Amino acid sequence: MYTVSFTRDTQGLWVAQVKEIAACHTQGKSLRQARTRIREALGLYADDARTAKFKETVVVPKGLQLSLDRAKVQREALKQASARSTRSLREAVSKLQDKGFSLRDIGELLGVSYQRVSQLTKD
Repeated sequence: MYTVSFTRDTQGLWVAQVKEIAACHTQGKSLRQARTRIREALGLYADDARTAKFKETVVVPKGLQLSLDRAKVQREALKQASARSTRSLREAVSKLQDKGFSLRDIGELLGVSYQRVSQLTKD
């Protein structure tokens, strides 16, 4: 496993550096490009560059890390809430179908489209 750090330079380019190999570094216009290029650069120094695992550290300006962390926590909470909502919708759809309600009526009652109800019956 290689430790790779990504930082932005004064021109806004992402600079990638492999900690274990000081001479192994590169840059890219985007984080994605820098990730691709650091693997290519590692290929000059290591035989396992294509399959190597990276432990990444992305360095952002002070004050932004807290905002990023908060956003990630909120996105995960939203993902979990969405999964719970979908389970509840499926259960309600199933029970309403068992009672003979149409997909359109179920959609009206649940506040979703009948196409969404149809999807929930197939998943």
